Amino acid sequence: AVMALLAEQAAAGQAVMMCLHDLNLAARWCDRLLLLYPDGEACWGPRDSMLEPRALERLYGQRLATAEVDGAPVFVPVR
Repeated sequence: AVMALLAEQAAAGQAVMMCLHDLNLAARWCDRLLLLYPDGEACWGPRDSMLEPRALERLYGQRLATAEVDGAPVFVPVR
């Protein structure tokens, strides 16, 4: 409900900025992402260009499987 409210505010032209550690929430609700890597590197851009498996696997140090649920990508760690 909170994410839907923030999306409504953004659609009305208000600026919304948040810090999320849940990649799947960011993939579903955010337009732009900032990825902060442990080595100090930062990457910023539109959601679709930032949700590249190679960049995310480097960020999390974990292989990820990707699926689509309700039109949004979902990322799941795999061995």
